[in-house]
Amino acid sequence: LFRSKLLAEAHAQNPKDENFCGIMAEFYRIMGRSVLFSAAGDAAKEKEAAQWFKKALTALDEQLELLNAPINFTPKQLEIPPVNLERAEMQMMLKDYQAAINTLTAMLRQDPENKVLLLNRAISELQLNQLDAAKRDYETLEKMVPEPSHMIYYGLAQIAQKKNDKPAEIRYDKLYLQYAPTNTLEFTNMTQQLRKLGGH
Repeated sequence: LFRSKLLAEAHAQNPKDENFCGIMAEFYRIMGRSVLFSAAGDAAKEKEAAQWFKKALTALDEQLELLNAPINFTPKQLEIPPVNLERAEMQMMLKDYQAAINTLTAMLRQDPENKVLLLNRAISELQLNQLDAAKRDYETLEKMVPEPSHMIYYGLAQIAQKKNDKPAEIRYDKLYLQYAPTNTLEFTNMTQQLRKLGGH
């Protein structure tokens, strides 16, 4: 908290420094992730993490505003996409999935081949049960990636489960298990789910 206070004081002395806003956002993001990692279901800690993520989002909004301001009549366009991506990630951490979808959709208009943007949008759509939109994004990604991706199969399996499409769920569960790392809770859960479905 002392470092946070120092950052805020330093920012007050340099309110127009967009790089400093970025440093603040990164500090808040790291603090939030650290608290969330140690939360283990503790609601108070999760709330504290959310406060850090909100601070990060505010700093990123401020950085974006400064980057968009014309300096010598040209905004710093190249620095804007990474800031927007961080904003979308903070929105996802805060479970504001619709805001994340809006941010990512605007970015995809400028960069339609960006796989990270597409994956994050698919994840956000799935969280909001926008199943058809999520399926479209995951299937688009599947065509774009050069090698099979367990993350895509995981998403498609989740969609199939929510749609009660058992054959598709079994197919994507098997594909996920074929390509995913085995030492994760996700892998264990998927193995159990496939057994339940009678596909193993």
